[in-house]
Amino acid sequence: MKKSLFTFMLITSLLLAGCSPKEQNPTITPQSNTNATVSSTATTISDAVDDDAEVNEELGYTTLTIQTNLTNPEDKDDSYLVFLIQPGTLPTEPGAAKQGCTPLETDENGAVTIDLRYNDNLAYQIEKSQDNSLQLVVTTQEDIYLRNPLNEETLVQFIPNDDEDMSWELPYYAEKGQIDVDITDKYPDGVVSLTFPDATFVIKLTFEDGYTPSDAYVVTVKKPSDTASDGIGMEGLGRICRPFQYWDTPFFVDDMMQHWSGLIVVTDFDTDERVYYEGFPMQVTFDSDGHCEQGDIVTIKLIDQQ
Repeated sequence: MKKSLFTFMLITSLLLAGCSPKEQNPTITPQSNTNATVSSTATTISDAVDDDAEVNEELGYTTLTIQTNLTNPEDKDDSYLVFLIQPGTLPTEPGAAKQGCTPLETDENGAVTIDLRYNDNLAYQIEKSQDNSLQLVVTTQEDIYLRNPLNEETLVQFIPNDDEDMSWELPYYAEKGQIDVDITDKYPDGVVSLTFPDATFVIKLTFEDGYTPSDAYVVTVKKPSDTASDGIGMEGLGRICRPFQYWDTPFFVDDMMQHWSGLIVVTDFDTDERVYYEGFPMQVTFDSDGHCEQGDIVTIKLIDQQ
């Protein structure tokens, strides 16, 4: 999403999604050549078993390709996250988080390929489901807690392998070799923070390359002062900002920011030391309705002063 969103967790080596804090996560094997164009036809059973094995071409597929189709390409990100989770386990409350999920990242073509062979953890998730199906969820890189799925509800069907000689290697087939799924990369209408859907204004932290964030910061809008040496007064309104919040610091209608004008100040939550960002100090102003005149989402990039 072209909103200068911070991807605070880099996923360089990813294994597939099964989601539960107390469960193992299923494993997905990505394509060996991540720059290659994903084939429109996934590998069939005959490609995966020994020549002497009896093959039924109608059973299913040993790999599953998920091909995303972005409906608003003007907002395209470099990649997206793909999860396979137990159906019916997505949080229903806005802003709630689903934890314990490990995703796979789409390639440059918006696709990802899952190998079902020797995929015991994925098989475990499928076995737990009521009808051998898992729900497919696609999110932005930021949205690791699945607060805003970009696709409509989509179920992926798998077929048990009843061949005892093969089932240890290939417990399940995919019913389809490829699933095409439309995604729309946008926040829900009227929402400026996935974590705080009732917020009216958000200060979002990002970080320069190589910057190691602290566990938490305090982000405050402080009123200017003519007597302070740095021009920043003591009076202000602020909140704690953490990675679990996608580094969003929210402000609400009840904060009554009408006609406010202030300077954004960031301090380390643990040390109370000031943390600097590009363009420090940035001033924000609010109109008579309490709307920030610099935008509903103001993004600042923390920089290393050492």
